Amino acid sequence: MTQFQNIPVYVVLLALAGSFSSAIGVFAWRRHTITGSKPLVLLAIAVAVWSFGYVLELVTNQFDTKLFWAKVQYFGIVTVALAWLGFALQVTARGQWLNRRTIPLLLISPIVILLLVWTNELHGLIWPNITLITDGLLPILDFDHGLGFWACIVYSYVGLLTGTVLLVLTFVRAPHLYRGQASILLLGVFPPWIGNALYISGLNPWSFIDLTPLGFALSCCAMAYGIFRYRLLDVVPIARDLVIEHMEDGVIVVDQHNRIVDLNTAAEQDLKHTASDLIGHAIDAAFARWPDVLERYLHKTEVAEEFITGVGREQRVFDLRISSLRDRRGRYNGRLVVWRDITERKRSEEALRLQNEELIALHAKLSMAKEAAETASRAKSTFLANMSHELRTPLTAILGYSQLLKIQIAKTHQTALIPDVAAIEDAGQHLLNLVTSVLDMSKIEAGKMELYLETFDVPLLVEQVIAIIQPLAKQNGNTLTVQCHNLPTSMYADMTKTRQILFNLLSNATKFTMQGLVTLSVDCELRNGQEWVIFSIADTGAGIAPDQMKHLFQEFTQVATQTPHVYGGTGLGLAISQRFCNMMGGEIIAVSTPGKGSTFTVCLPTTVPKPHTPLIPTEKVS
Repeated sequence: MTQFQNIPVYVVLLALAGSFSSAIGVFAWRRHTITGSKPLVLLAIAVAVWSFGYVLELVTNQFDTKLFWAKVQYFGIVTVALAWLGFALQVTARGQWLNRRTIPLLLISPIVILLLVWTNELHGLIWPNITLITDGLLPILDFDHGLGFWACIVYSYVGLLTGTVLLVLTFVRAPHLYRGQASILLLGVFPPWIGNALYISGLNPWSFIDLTPLGFALSCCAMAYGIFRYRLLDVVPIARDLVIEHMEDGVIVVDQHNRIVDLNTAAEQDLKHTASDLIGHAIDAAFARWPDVLERYLHKTEVAEEFITGVGREQRVFDLRISSLRDRRGRYNGRLVVWRDITERKRSEEALRLQNEELIALHAKLSMAKEAAETASRAKSTFLANMSHELRTPLTAILGYSQLLKIQIAKTHQTALIPDVAAIEDAGQHLLNLVTSVLDMSKIEAGKMELYLETFDVPLLVEQVIAIIQPLAKQNGNTLTVQCHNLPTSMYADMTKTRQILFNLLSNATKFTMQGLVTLSVDCELRNGQEWVIFSIADTGAGIAPDQMKHLFQEFTQVATQTPHVYGGTGLGLAISQRFCNMMGGEIIAVSTPGKGSTFTVCLPTTVPKPHTPLIPTEKVS
């Protein structure tokens, strides 16, 4: 019996290996979303192509047909190393190494080798000489190996060796709990190495037969065992290094006998022990520094509580979670113990609680202060209103008697008394205006000021105001001019308050301007479908400093400390005017340049809406 008598058995084994590899590829493809499944599909297909190609090479008799199938095998040969490397990278959590830049580089060698294989007749770099041996049960091709063949061997060995090193390192670093899964990965890589080494060295009993595809078929068997026994594609144990080891929480896995089978780095740091000191030992050794915790939770399988260790500054608070581990049949296999240091969170919560209590107390104080301020404000408004009424009555009498005195003086020709009576009348009128302003402001603050809306003639209103202001302007040598561009014929507003606004602004302009120009401009504009009347009062007086502009419309505020002594007044005119404008849905805009003068622009709607529905212009005049 010759060495070729066992070839038919080998052909059957190759066919079975190819079929089994195909089945593994189909199974893995159905679960292609799992990490490592796609490279495994590619590996299984490559092994199937190699195996079936080799079977067809062996069972055919024609030289050309055998050579064709020998070339077809190289589609699987050059793909096996690449697929194995990809599988190793993914299951060891290094899949990011395979990207758009590295994959084209990895494909260069397989493509070059395939080109050399299919053009071998031109150069002989793969097989310099091919002989057909026909003295056995089946005709066999005997190949001499050229430089291209050895380049293919180097390429395949580099891919397989890289993947093997990654898997070996994973096996060495894998915790005891995952050694079974890591061992399956290692077991799957050795048969191809052995088969290929026997073929290259010529030490196998069948010197013309390549045992490498059979070795890869055995690898697929190992992977299949891993899939069904350890659910290799469902739970990739290598991912533990990325998830468990990098967790800040302490993690311990305990079996049903309370022995530690795995723990992470955080647990080692908290327990002050290394994994090698604790794995395989009872959990008592791990929690020796926390005896109270051990006694309380030793036999509990489901826990979600907090526990405290240490005292004083060394006190720490932990959130503890214990969950039971069960297999597919529901049988108890152990426990998963996870704890997290929440000391800083607890301290922050306590600080936040204290701060919240302080804020509540402060809020109560502020509420009391606010209520007291509102009570004082109401009392002030009531007092001012009452006092204003009490003062206005005698002031009206004083003014009346002063006018009667003027009449009597005129009849008796006692002209020497006229200045004194005029002084009494001026002082009384000034005091009456002051009381009126205080009364108006108190009504506004108390919310009792009402609008009396009516339709009135705008040109007539302007004439009345100018007639009153003209004498005041002449007292300081000022020139008062009126410019009407697009004057509306009428307005529906509070005529008295509109007149008072214009009077206050014009009197201020004439008061603070000496031998200058005061101009009243009246215009009408349409904004967003609403008609607005624009009153602009400009003067060439002293102007207002920028730092005083923000206090301009505050009650009892003057633009300068010497103002009351030089010009008189209480600082209520502008505040009241602004509030009257706001009540009618308008506003006053002030622009001033020190030394050059000021301009106050009053914007009012021609038709004032009902009270409590303010209408503010969308465009501001400056």
